[in-house]
Amino acid sequence: CNKKNGNIESILNEVNSIYAPDKRVSLFNITYSLSNSTIIIDGETSKIEAKNYLLQKLDSAGINYSENIVALPKDTIYGIINNSVGNLRGRPSHSSELVSQTLLGTRVKVLKKQGEWYLIQTPDEYISWIDHGGISIMNEEDYKSYYKNSYIYSSIQGFAYNSIDKESIVSDLVVGSILNVTDTKGDFYKIEYPDKRIGWVNKNDV
Repeated sequence: CNKKNGNIESILNEVNSIYAPDKRVSLFNITYSLSNSTIIIDGETSKIEAKNYLLQKLDSAGINYSENIVALPKDTIYGIINNSVGNLRGRPSHSSELVSQTLLGTRVKVLKKQGEWYLIQTPDEYISWIDHGGISIMNEEDYKSYYKNSYIYSSIQGFAYNSIDKESIVSDLVVGSILNVTDTKGDFYKIEYPDKRIGWVNKNDV
């Protein structure tokens, strides 16, 4: 049994070193336990290749096992960052370490939901948690249409207003934000946020 456990440890370490050497961009959280004479393999990974390779190695080693490994995401979920700056956390908690930030309009891969938090992967493959208020989950059609007429906010910092008269601020904006432009009036572009809020931005800023 100890030898078998050692083999499993060795295999898990090998798979981890190949497919998830950097925890910031690859998820490979696998554990094992013994039930009667069967090894129970549990956990989750963001790489289906890692799961497949692990099972192949276990089979080759002649290990009797039962597995419940979830390859994330289980379903395709479309998400777009909804705030001017989305705060990315190391764990699903506001008190958790702020590990990175991402900008309005960034498309992300949603790996899973836990409570009011989403585990996401950014275009540069960074894996982290974001609060539900910082992301909009949408259907495929809305997801694709957001980028059909997209512009980049080019000023260092500024605002989107509720009207061209600048009566009130909808949100702040920072350089690099991806804006979905839906109309134009005078010196302003009309934008629609991922959560369907409407704003107006000065054309000189995009």
